[in-house]
Amino acid sequence: VVGLAGIADLAGSAHVLDIAVDPAWRGRGVGRALLARLLAVADQWGVDGVTLEVRSGDGRARRMYGRAGFVESGTRPGYYPDGDDAVIAWRR
Repeated sequence: VVGLAGIADLAGSAHVLDIAVDPAWRGRGVGRALLARLLAVADQWGVDGVTLEVRSGDGRARRMYGRAGFVESGTRPGYYPDGDDAVIAWRR
């Protein structure tokens, strides 16, 4: 396994639960491919939008989501167990 991803349908919108890629495979398009598949599933569901949280310090992931049409819309301070903030992003 080099990567995994999950998405949930939450009453008309979809929520990306997780996208994780083995560090040895990062930078090879695995994350982009997983995200594309999740967005295709969300399109099949006919949801109004897709949302996610991403670590504020994860610039690589934030750029990937931005290129996929996600717009950062807020933060969740101290969201992660280590105290890192989460950035909330939406794709409508």
